[in-house]
Amino acid sequence: MKERYGEIEQQLIKAIFDVFEKMYYLYLEPLNGEEVTHEWQASIGFKGILNGRFEALFSEEIATAMVENSLVLDGEEVTDALRDDCLKECVNMICGSFLRLVDSDRIAHLSLPSCSKTKTALPPGTGEEAGKILLRFEVDGMPVAFRAEIE
Repeated sequence: MKERYGEIEQQLIKAIFDVFEKMYYLYLEPLNGEEVTHEWQASIGFKGILNGRFEALFSEEIATAMVENSLVLDGEEVTDALRDDCLKECVNMICGSFLRLVDSDRIAHLSLPSCSKTKTALPPGTGEEAGKILLRFEVDGMPVAFRAEIE
């Protein structure tokens, strides 16, 4: 089963990289073992191929960069409402892409994504518990993290 989760983790990484590179023109690099505080949290649930929840934690800076790059705006034009919409769409695209990579022949059902502005300190850790994946990245010092809980 551990081998299966390794394969699932690689498919999730591919989906994350594809969305960030194609939609936001941001190229993620691994971020190892540091405690990082994130200001935004977006999540989405899924059922079907796999069952679980996908969550992304964003710094204010990376959330702003994502809106700027996808909507061609300047920083002063970016509002919390635009960040909220952008981050919900981000988790929706990543989760949909991920589930399609897992099995493109079966239907997956996604919940409506949610987003909140809340400071979350993510302590160092690997997320190596059964059914849990924790991935940490950064772009030019702007952190982002992803958690998946899969049943």
